[in-house]
Amino acid sequence: MREREISLRKIAQNSVAALAVVVTPSITLHSAHAESVETNHVTTVNALPQEQENDLRIFEQVDEFMETDMGKTLAGLFLVFSALNMIRTIHHGEKLDNRRKFAEALGASGLQLALTATLAASTVAEIDHRIPASLFMAYATFQAAYSIDDERQRWRGLPAAPGIGTAVALFGIGTAILIDSLK
Repeated sequence: MREREISLRKIAQNSVAALAVVVTPSITLHSAHAESVETNHVTTVNALPQEQENDLRIFEQVDEFMETDMGKTLAGLFLVFSALNMIRTIHHGEKLDNRRKFAEALGASGLQLALTATLAASTVAEIDHRIPASLFMAYATFQAAYSIDDERQRWRGLPAAPGIGTAVALFGIGTAILIDSLK
């Protein structure tokens, strides 16, 4: 009975995570396209982002934010988080089921550390946008591989679908960011 309860809880957690990954971008896109100004009960829709003249790529937007004090603070905190995550991954590596999973987890943690170091460096210097986009894509690839490997080991059949779907969505996000930076 206990195993079934854990299994159902895992299915619910993965389903909520997959739903969040699917729904959050659509909410963001909907709010970005449907920003409206209400004047005297008349609603007017602003220009779509494609029609605006200052359509910035994702890392250009991040660069503008990183120049603020809040951006610098968050970049430093993300760097500390990534360094601690890397230490935890190395320490936790002895407990993983196999060496391939450890290599995938270590690769993802190392690339996350490199990405956050690049973002922290962008607070004081100009960084080519292809560098963080490539690091994010590599991170997404390693993290997706680890997630798929972990889900396939833990679950068989349908319970693994939300975790594998989340990994595929993460890989898709990395691909979209890389394509955006290469334009």
